[in-house]
Amino acid sequence: MSRRPLGEKEKERKLDIFLDSGAFSAYTQKAVIKLDDYIAFIKKYAKYITVYANLDVIGDAEATLKNQKLMERQGSSPPHLSLRGGYLLPGILHQTL
Repeated sequence: MSRRPLGEKEKERKLDIFLDSGAFSAYTQKAVIKLDDYIAFIKKYAKYITVYANLDVIGDAEATLKNQKLMERQGSSPPHLSLRGGYLLPGILHQTL
């Protein structure tokens, strides 16, 4: 089955894409996602990504915050997220408001 060519409206359509880091999946599979590789991926595909998550470290709020700050220093701006009851550390919440 062949696909028809995209029309002008379809070519112009912008999708809102949220990129999740995949940290939980990596954690459950005992895989490692390198922060530098994740940042490089974000930069490579930046024109397609509306917003992206920090590379969180499951079960380690301090390491997650460290990743957040390293990403910010390298020009990335992931929002501060709190998942599954959260692990926002004291002092982080006021930075996001």
